[in-house]
Amino acid sequence: MSTHAGNAGSSSVSISSLNSQLLAHGYAKRPLNLSALSDNEQANVSYVVSELLGASVANLSLVEDLNARYRTLEFEFGRERKAREKAERLNVKLETDLEGYKARRGEVERRLALEERKTEALRQDVAQGRKALETVRVAAQQEAKRSQLKLEKTLGQLARQSPIAPPSFELMNPVPPGATAPVAPGALPLLETTLQELQDIRENLQTETEAFRTIIVSTSNALNDALAAGPGRVQQVAGPAAHPRIADAKLRALVGDVHAALVSGVSPPMRDGSGETEAEAEEAEARRRAARERERIEADLRDRVKDLEVEIAIVQGREAEAKKVVEEMAKLNVGASVPKTTDFEDARLRDELLRQKRLLDAEREELRAQAVALSEERVAFDAARDAHAREQALVAVEVTTETGGEVTELTLAELAAPVEEPESAPPAAVSTTPPRKTAQHRYAPHSPSPMSPHAGASPRRTPQRKHVVAKRRGPKTPLARLVLERAARSSEGGRSSSSSGSSSKNPFGRDSVLGESRRPNAPSEQHAQRKVSGSKSSLTAPTAATLARSQAKLAASGAAPREAKASASRAWR
Repeated sequence: MSTHAGNAGSSSVSISSLNSQLLAHGYAKRPLNLSALSDNEQANVSYVVSELLGASVANLSLVEDLNARYRTLEFEFGRERKAREKAERLNVKLETDLEGYKARRGEVERRLALEERKTEALRQDVAQGRKALETVRVAAQQEAKRSQLKLEKTLGQLARQSPIAPPSFELMNPVPPGATAPVAPGALPLLETTLQELQDIRENLQTETEAFRTIIVSTSNALNDALAAGPGRVQQVAGPAAHPRIADAKLRALVGDVHAALVSGVSPPMRDGSGETEAEAEEAEARRRAARERERIEADLRDRVKDLEVEIAIVQGREAEAKKVVEEMAKLNVGASVPKTTDFEDARLRDELLRQKRLLDAEREELRAQAVALSEERVAFDAARDAHAREQALVAVEVTTETGGEVTELTLAELAAPVEEPESAPPAAVSTTPPRKTAQHRYAPHSPSPMSPHAGASPRRTPQRKHVVAKRRGPKTPLARLVLERAARSSEGGRSSSSSGSSSKNPFGRDSVLGESRRPNAPSEQHAQRKVSGSKSSLTAPTAATLARSQAKLAASGAAPREAKASASRAWR
């Protein structure tokens, strides 16, 4: 008797603690009244409720872990997105710098080509100048040879004009050695006559040469005057001291110009007469023109020397600039063939950016795969929750039928009401990389309830009466998912002030019913079958009706959180 009283007291204590926990967590609005049940049935019910509460605690911890992981992944996604944007900006900047370098390189190449063309033109000018100098040198040598030939010809003429037979000279008054005067002074008529004749011939030749030169110069000057009167002509005066070769070339050129002018029909104007004689006028004009020509030639030579100096300086500067450009181009070519330190740094930075991009792509694929997996799990969870609600309603009807009770009008209306199907989530982008599987800790009670899928090993009892409801065709859904959905809705919607105060602190410690660890040794299969049969046969009609109503209310209240979750998942995707 005392043992029975002790068991009754312990069962009442456990039922009161379960009621307090159910009220604290919001699973029940009023304490459960199990006085109509026997002690064994009360123990079984309290045991089942304790297991369900333990499963809810495990599911809540799993939800918290998933939420923490989701927040971590969201933070990592934001960080990687910022890093990717920064890398894209840096890549755009590097591309802009590269375009600038290419433009500057094109400008340098264009300048190099221009300088090469200028250098080639200067080289051609230098070659032409060298050729001109060579031509002038050859002309001077030829002129020197002609002068030598003329001299030899003149000497030959002088030799021919002398007597054919050289006269035999006889010294009539020799000077003895050591003497300063002839022995017998006397005149030398033959030698003096010969020397005098040679001197006269030389003077006559010089006079004729000067006269001939004067005639040539006068003729050339007259032709210049005649041609200078025409349009577009510049008067050029040649002095009497010009070289014979130069005078001959100028005379020939003037004769050619006069001939061309005569052929073209232009008649040179005649010079007006003056009071002087023609020879005097020509001589005076020749002297004036010679002086002017000499001054002009000197001025032209000085100007030409200055121009040549300036041109030489310009050419030297251009050559130096061309050398610099060539050296710069050579350096650029060497730099293009052999990468510099900055090129190595740019390549290293580019490789680092590519590596970060690959990492970002891999993490993005992982996030996409995890999002797809979460959406699939959410859809499966919603479907399982609805199926479980239907299953609970059917179980309630079966229990009511077995006990002989009748279902109330509210229960029948809730059973007849169609269950809303969860919104089908939009198909997410299928990733090519396999999703990373997360380790999920499933709750496996050591003593499963009769409505739990863990009780598949224990055989079901065949009801004695005929079933009214059709046989379930779908797989059983664990009760732990219903508790998990209940906890998720309560955490999203916010709990009441009384329940929040009680849930902020753990009302039971590690040694309580929810906090105790699982027992390693599960009861045997026969004991589980006895518990299932006893709990299933001992439920009354009012209890079954209450259970059915609570399940239907849970199924109806789960539609709004389901829609909110579906919209949140679509927004997150």
